[in-house]
Amino acid sequence: MATYPLVERINLDLPALVALSLQKHGVPVSSRFLIRYDTSQWQVVIISPAVDNAGGRDVYLRAFEALDGEAFSTRQFLSSHLLLMGEAQTREALDRIGKGVSRLSSLGPYEEVDVYVVPDADKIEKQGFLYFRPAGNDVISVAFAPLGDGGGLGLLKPLNISANALDTFLAGFSVYETDKQKVLDAQRQNRTESVLARTDLKTLYTKGLV
Repeated sequence: MATYPLVERINLDLPALVALSLQKHGVPVSSRFLIRYDTSQWQVVIISPAVDNAGGRDVYLRAFEALDGEAFSTRQFLSSHLLLMGEAQTREALDRIGKGVSRLSSLGPYEEVDVYVVPDADKIEKQGFLYFRPAGNDVISVAFAPLGDGGGLGLLKPLNISANALDTFLAGFSVYETDKQKVLDAQRQNRTESVLARTDLKTLYTKGLV
């Protein structure tokens, strides 16, 4: 069962996470970024060739079907903070953004917007603590807590794994070998353990930790 944040806010991770979810459900994504308009209003912008081919309404339906099962944000929140656009309608804007322009006179329904380009999720590095807690019957409950604000990742989404699958689970994380042993020892002694780890946003999403 997904655990949703009580207070949601726009953050730099959100466009990358939305893009991952859409791509997992067959909606191609060519660009993702944040825009700020009216000085304090924010939107997640996703550029997809599917909008050119199928139309915005159809892609919005597909997008919200994909996002319904996600824990990183709610459909209600994203329904008012997500803008899907096609490549054709944004070609000039994308060309300018690609040349380093960070302010556009218009984009979709908005005028005078500040643009914050968001990289692919596998390029967004994360450092934080992995918390491991015995959950009975050779099962470990694990959650990731990023250092600082984590770019907005404040949600701990626990995941149960088999103690025998620890090595497989840690693939994609930079963790000391001695720390792996600490986790196994803690499991045997029925106590909680935490280890410092480095990874990327895509790995956290793929493993079900956000």
